Parts: sequence; C-alpha cells; structure tokens
Amino acid sequence: MLHDVDLNIAQGTIGAVVGPSGAGKSTLARCVNLLERPTSGRVWVAGTDVTDLPERELRHARRANGTVFQSANLLRRRTAAQNVAMPLRSTASRR
Repeated sequence: MLHDVDLNIAQGTIGAVVGPSGAGKSTLARCVNLLERPTSGRVWVAGTDVTDLPERELRHARRANGTVFQSANLLRRRTAAQNVAMPLRSTASRR
C-alpha cells in the first residue's frame, strides 16, 4: 500500500527506488506502468496523465518508460544480451 507518493525524476536521468523488503518499491513500479491501478490519485509520466489512457496509448506510454523489476525472470538458455534484445525485437515487430 502506498500513501502520498510524489516522485520526480528529471528527463534524461536515471532514478532508483531503494528500501527494505515490503516498503512498496514493486508496488510503486507497477503503479507507474499501470500494471496495478491506484485506488486514488493520478499517475503522471513525462507530463502525461496515464491513469485513464486507452489501452493502445497506455502500451505506447509503457514502452517509453523503462522499468527494471527486482525479479527480472531471465531465460536461462539465453545470454544476457539475448535476454535484453528479446523484448526489443518484440516491440519492433509490433510497429
């Protein structure tokens, strides 16, 4: 559960959310990408309120916002480079 979150990361920079287990890091990341919808408040990313975007526009917004989750779920039979390249190929094929 998150309360009163206001996070600003300057464009062109990389931010990190750190804290102890159970602090809400994964919940925050899931809310930023609307993989989990907040029960109140709004989610703004890069100046756009993404809270109520239609599914197609939301997919585009998710692609523009890079998130690395704690459990990356890498495929064991692929190299690190192949794991990184896989979603990039998938995204390119949808265009």
